[in-house]
Amino acid sequence: MSQADVSRFVTRALDDANLRRRLEESPDQAFQGFNLSDEEKNAIRSADEQRLRQIGLDPMTARSWMAFHDARAMAPDRPDAPGDLR
Repeated sequence: MSQADVSRFVTRALDDANLRRRLEESPDQAFQGFNLSDEEKNAIRSADEQRLRQIGLDPMTARSWMAFHDARAMAPDRPDAPGDLR
């Protein structure tokens, strides 16, 4: 496991719509260049705060990633709202 790579990936993905789109369309390509285990990749894709914290992501970043994904459910009339990773 690489806690640093988990944090680096999620932090970058929060700011990079292209990376989020690749994660949705081609996860293997999105994860290239990051030393992540299958468990870490699955936790990132799940956006489950508890799973993210279990793999070592700090609580604030884990909550941000989870909330980012929940935004679509909270604002279905806003297709431009964060949460484009479904």
